[in-house]
Amino acid sequence: CQLQYVVVIYDLAVVKLAMQVQCTEAPFYDNVFICFGQFHILMKYCAELGHIIDGSDSPDILTETEVLAPGSLNGFLSGKHYNT
Repeated sequence: CQLQYVVVIYDLAVVKLAMQVQCTEAPFYDNVFICFGQFHILMKYCAELGHIIDGSDSPDILTETEVLAPGSLNGFLSGKHYNT
């Protein structure tokens, strides 16, 4: 493509492998920027929101109002609970 820099977006499992290849094959792949996909960025964002919510009374409110079931609370706060 004759581009100076390339941005690639991968899933988490592929990012790990791509970064290992980039480190071992330096400086050949130094102009490749490896990014996480949107799904993993959103999961991390939800986990950070859960961290903020966990420090308040919101978890109790969410379970008492039946917005979340008590068993789903930990998954929600960790950013790992999602429905497709």
